[in-house]
Amino acid sequence: MNGAVFLLLLLGLFAGLPAPARGADRDLLEALGLQAPRTRVGAPDFTLPDLRGGTLRLRDLRGRIVVLNFWATWCVPCRTEMPEMERLHRALGERGLVVLAVNLLEGRRPVRGFVDELKLTFPVVLDGDGQVA
Repeated sequence: MNGAVFLLLLLGLFAGLPAPARGADRDLLEALGLQAPRTRVGAPDFTLPDLRGGTLRLRDLRGRIVVLNFWATWCVPCRTEMPEMERLHRALGERGLVVLAVNLLEGRRPVRGFVDELKLTFPVVLDGDGQVA
């Protein structure tokens, strides 16, 4: 896992996770090589459109471990890290980890092409005006 992905894990991992982590959450954090924070660290809520025409609200993921990845199709490091994010999603998604990719300032068509090309299966939402970022 490259440094950018690890940094995103540290920044985005604890959206809504109660502290201290217990049971399955603790096991998941250990699988990631991380420790639970001593106090709750919450991310601001947002609602964004997804690629299927629906919406995703961050608050609906409260209590789960969430990796927030802000990215763009033109970003070379993003293209490199997305397969790693997919592997993380496939390896730990059934254990409760949510990988959430927030695209910055792009439309549905280029994002859909990127997601299809890389065969990404984790949720992708569109921050078309950059307000969430």
